[in-house]
Amino acid sequence: MHKSQRPDQPVLYGIAGPARGRKVVLGPEAITVGRHDDMAVCVADPKLSAHHADIVCTDGACVLRDCMSTNGTFVNGELVAEVRLAPNDRVQMGHSEFVFTRLGELDEVAAMLAPSETAELVSDSDTSVLSTPKVQVSVATQSVQVQKVCAMGEVPVAHKLCSLYEVGRRINVLSGLDALLDLVVRTILDEMDADRTVLLLFDDETGALAPSVTRCRDGITLNGPVQVSETIVRQAVESQQSILTEDAASDERFTEGESISLVGIRSAMCVPLLANTKVIGVAYVDKLSLTAAFGAEDLEFLTVLCNSAAISIENARLFSEVQARNHEVTEANRQLEASYRQLEETQQKLIQAEKLSSLGRLVAGIAHDLKNILTSVTGYAQLLRMPAPDDKRATYIERLNETTAMCTKMVRDLMGFARQDDVTPEPTSLNTLASEAIDMASGPAAEAGVEIVRELGDGLPKAQLDPLQMMRVLTNLMTNAIQAMADVDGPRRLTVRTGHEADEVYATVEDTGPGIAQEAMNQIFDPFFTTKPKGTGTGLGLSLCQGIVAAHGGSIEVESAPNRGARFTLRLPLEGPLCQGCGLSAAATED
Repeated sequence: MHKSQRPDQPVLYGIAGPARGRKVVLGPEAITVGRHDDMAVCVADPKLSAHHADIVCTDGACVLRDCMSTNGTFVNGELVAEVRLAPNDRVQMGHSEFVFTRLGELDEVAAMLAPSETAELVSDSDTSVLSTPKVQVSVATQSVQVQKVCAMGEVPVAHKLCSLYEVGRRINVLSGLDALLDLVVRTILDEMDADRTVLLLFDDETGALAPSVTRCRDGITLNGPVQVSETIVRQAVESQQSILTEDAASDERFTEGESISLVGIRSAMCVPLLANTKVIGVAYVDKLSLTAAFGAEDLEFLTVLCNSAAISIENARLFSEVQARNHEVTEANRQLEASYRQLEETQQKLIQAEKLSSLGRLVAGIAHDLKNILTSVTGYAQLLRMPAPDDKRATYIERLNETTAMCTKMVRDLMGFARQDDVTPEPTSLNTLASEAIDMASGPAAEAGVEIVRELGDGLPKAQLDPLQMMRVLTNLMTNAIQAMADVDGPRRLTVRTGHEADEVYATVEDTGPGIAQEAMNQIFDPFFTTKPKGTGTGLGLSLCQGIVAAHGGSIEVESAPNRGARFTLRLPLEGPLCQGCGLSAAATED
């Protein structure tokens, strides 16, 4: 014992494998273990990772931490990520096995282990950490009983089972297809001493079998893509069974396989990847020399590994497809939202353009009307300045009054459209309003040669209406009808009907005029739209009528066909939304 070393100082002592006989004295500084030259404990063990594990001792406690090694770290037969070591713990890393003890007890421990365990790796002793009799690794739908192979006491076989356990654990948490395939291929290369490993998967679109991952053992140089025996792969896919050939060149099953001799394949294995009953691909492994050909245990290991990986590979592929579809849907939604925003912007621009266009038509119509009015006013004013008989002067003054009245009406229509006066409902007889509107329209109708027909319903209940506003609507509709029939050669008839249905009353104004063109039907209620000659209307009348009727909770309907007249129907509720709570009964009938 070195003078600076103490008997209670912890030590890791190699008892099996490439590290057998190695003594590692542990201290407060971290001890690194691996196969890389930079490691504090460098072990020439191909199953060790470059940086396999760390051991740190502080305050009398030693902690072993696995550094995400490929094949894992085991303490007393259990896979660990980080553990506090206790005296006589057995530590398995790769093919190397250590015992954790104290420096003062090292000789005694070494004597206890000699010669059965320190001298021989192959043993039937139940005390060996690799001979645990009832370890079971569950992989996909299969389970591997470790008891049978561990009874043989072979460290490599037991280690493969531990690798299967670790790989199965990692497969269950990997969702990325590339990472999953890489893990499977690395495991095959590490555990089977293969020269070449290829995972081939079926393409869902083409149905062709194509290489997905290809790896070669260190030291083998590829001069182009790996050539895989199509003969062996085809048999594995068609039979859905694992295939092993220790010498492919002399195997009678593959005598017709040109690719075997062409590629120079000696020992090979091919295992189908079965997801339930569907073959999604194959795992192909081969050696280019007859040295240490693959055996039945290798085939069993590869089969179990592939069965474990197949379901996860299929799930990973489905997961990737779902992610791709989600990405497509997200991108489509993004484009749809962008298109919708663009549509909204375009719609707003069109609305603004239509407003400006409507305003332009309004201004043009008003300017024309005002020009005519001002021309008349100017003309009559000049006539009044000239000498004339009294009766002529009276006529000029009357014409001036009519002209200014036209101007007043125009301004009133514009103000009414802009202000939209509130509706003040009260129990009102629709028949009374219709009769008064007919009386007002009788003069203009007679001048235009229009016959007015009254068809007023009997016993109409009073409705909650604003008399002035509703009179305005009826007068406007009748005036429009009379003006529409001015140039009709046939009968000129204006029919006014009233009636009631259920909880509403209605009034119909029907004419025998030229009707309304189909292309104008959707615009007749638009502000500033008019079918009258330029200068004879502002296009506000029907828009105002619709607003007034809507304020009463009613509707206005239009029916028309070219050369068959037009019919406007007002439908008004007995008690509209504006009269709720007013305390007036709308059920009273007309006197």
